[in-house]
Amino acid sequence: MRNSLHLFLTAALVLAPAAALAWADNFDGYANGSGLHNQGGWRGWDGNVGANAFVSNVQSRSAPHSAAVLPTSDIVQQYVGVNTGQWVLTGYNYVPSGVSGPQYLILLNVYNEGGPYNWSLDLLYDLTANQVRDADFPATPPLPLIRNQWVQTRIEINFATDTQAIYYGGNLLTQKSWTEGASGGGELNLDALDLFSNNGATIYWDDLSLLEAGTTAVEPTTWGRVKAAFGN
Repeated sequence: MRNSLHLFLTAALVLAPAAALAWADNFDGYANGSGLHNQGGWRGWDGNVGANAFVSNVQSRSAPHSAAVLPTSDIVQQYVGVNTGQWVLTGYNYVPSGVSGPQYLILLNVYNEGGPYNWSLDLLYDLTANQVRDADFPATPPLPLIRNQWVQTRIEINFATDTQAIYYGGNLLTQKSWTEGASGGGELNLDALDLFSNNGATIYWDDLSLLEAGTTAVEPTTWGRVKAAFGN
């Protein structure tokens, strides 16, 4: 996937301006029940199909599908050329009542199948403690987990200032360094998004996008997945 141009179009996505879009996926262009591994740029961690997540119609923010992240899921989407300026990664998750365990949204500044890796964010959705917190800085006060509705997670990344701000449900959780946000000694680059369940119960993700700050994706009834061409 690295060092090549990418353009995937499966349904309409209206942009302002169009060239600013890096990536979006609402999972509606895939067959219900199918695995995400090797679809739309998704891959199991280190290329492992056993880390698959699955297209589901059990819940959806934009009908008919979302991504079901199972207890065994560790599914990765890589990016190219997201390393200057300001970017916003947005996604919505649905946590059913009565489920427990850990689920994560992870951002890596370096990701290669088989390594090396470097982490910038490990955002923990603790279904047991009913909290959302920064797993890398446990002293950071958590936010309460919201169940049985679609809730936005938003990460605002500023490469010029080496900062990131993490919001859940419209509330600021934390602001911290991008390169020192998790592993330390990282790069000014967003290489991958990882939806990881460490044996946590199934939750659902929908309407994920990565946009340059100040641009807007307008969501038609059927929102497709698009990856724009960014660099070599």
